[in-house]
Parts: sequence; C-alpha cells; structure tokens
Amino acid sequence: MKTKLTLYLEKSMIELLKQHAKSLGLSLSQFIEKEFSFLKEANSVNEPLPDYFKKMQFKERTQPNQDWKKDRGDYLEEKYG
Repeated sequence: MKTKLTLYLEKSMIELLKQHAKSLGLSLSQFIEKEFSFLKEANSVNEPLPDYFKKMQFKERTQPNQDWKKDRGDYLEEKYG
C-alpha cells in the first residue's frame, strides 16, 4: 500500500533530485523509493552504505512528549506569516 510522505528539503535540493530522477526516466517518488529499497537490500547483506548517505546529517530524535501540532503550526506561521 502506498502512502504519502512529507519531507522538508531545500528547494535547490528538490530541483536537483527531480532533474536526476527525470534523467533516469523516473518520477521523484519512484527514484526515492528505489534508493531506499537499495539501502534496505544493502543493509540485509551487510554491504556498506553509499558515501552520499554517510554524509547526510539527520536531526537528533525529538523529545517523546513533543507537541507535533504546535511545532507544525509554528513552522507554518514562520514560513507563511
């Protein structure tokens, strides 16, 4: 079953990813799904992760009692005024 996923990335990064996916004849969603499928397969056979994934920086886990609705509202307020 497919479901929606919302990601927040720099606009320039999204454009680069779209161009790369298009050059491969894929939509951005198809490209991302293929990349994550590759990671799943690589991890199941203990192959090393690609260098570009090692360089990615992920935010630390959030607090368990974090108010997601308030945080989202704050984000949208800051973004759109």
